[in-house]
Amino acid sequence: MNKKYQITVFSIILLLFLYILIKNNESEYIEITEIEEKNENKTNFTDSTSKKISLESQSNMKVSKVKEANIDKNKTISNFKNQIKIDKKTKNTKVNSSQRNKTLEEIKKDFQLASKKINFDNTNINFLPDPKTDPYLKPLMPFEIEKIKKKAFEYEPKPVSAEDTVIIRTNQGNMKLILYPEIAPKHCYNFKKLANSGFYDGTTFHRIIPSFMIQGGDILSRDSKDSNDGQGGPGWTVDAEFSKKKHEKGVLSMARSSDPNSAGSQFFICHSSSPHLDGKYTVFGKVVQNINLIDKIANIPTIYSETRKMCYNRIPEGSNEESWVELIDPKTRKKIYSKVPEEISKDSFRFEINSKLRNNQPAFAIRILSIRVN
Repeated sequence: MNKKYQITVFSIILLLFLYILIKNNESEYIEITEIEEKNENKTNFTDSTSKKISLESQSNMKVSKVKEANIDKNKTISNFKNQIKIDKKTKNTKVNSSQRNKTLEEIKKDFQLASKKINFDNTNINFLPDPKTDPYLKPLMPFEIEKIKKKAFEYEPKPVSAEDTVIIRTNQGNMKLILYPEIAPKHCYNFKKLANSGFYDGTTFHRIIPSFMIQGGDILSRDSKDSNDGQGGPGWTVDAEFSKKKHEKGVLSMARSSDPNSAGSQFFICHSSSPHLDGKYTVFGKVVQNINLIDKIANIPTIYSETRKMCYNRIPEGSNEESWVELIDPKTRKKIYSKVPEEISKDSFRFEINSKLRNNQPAFAIRILSIRVN
């Protein structure tokens, strides 16, 4: 009896254990399947999202390609229009086939023939500063200027004769002159001394007044300052040698200060007759070839002429008078007016314009490449 009871109890316990074990396995299976379903939902979501993104990127790429195509189309149209304009210009430009086919040598010959007709004496005229035509673009230091003055002081030229001729080479052309040693021997000798020593090489015509004269020969025109041009000399002076020679167009005369015996290196060439200078300045030569070059240099734009273009004879109607300054033209002594820029005060602008109106320096360097007396 006891054995049967024990077997029964053991069987019941075993069945309970098996039942509990099966239940645990089922719950674990349910949890695993729920986790897998959740993961599947996530992957489905990411897949759908990536599909949306890819579709959007594809549409954006299509839009960008359309834009690029439109841009290329617009460029093509604009290029085509420009080409049409160029073709029209070339069609409207009439060039003789004979001129088009000319070589450089033939063009040079044509220029030489033309220069003979207008008395240019086969001179090469250069309008723009260039290292080849203007080797003196670099400013000199003070010690370099003193070295040139010392060389000129120590240089002894041959005596001046009536057969001597002067060649003045500039970046605008050349001209030939003769000297008057019989009426101004000291000035002629001084000029030959300075010229043949190289003193004048690289200096400029620093003062230009149309219908009056062109002035040059100042060594300070080779330094870095424009404000001192016209104030330099060789370091010595020459006494006056006044004569009855008239200051007519092409006459070479010596510049000086208020002291009659203060001539040094600066000279001027008359652009027109100036009788008020007769007997007061020393005439010592004249231009005998290519006098047209004086006209060319005299008519080159100056600081004065360019500034005068900014001025009016009267204030334009409707303008605010407070925005204008009244000035006096130093050449005509008449009232003129100039408009004040917004960023400058009236007093500063008036001072600046007045200074420029009194400045007869050329707008660009009229360079003396060399002067030689032979």
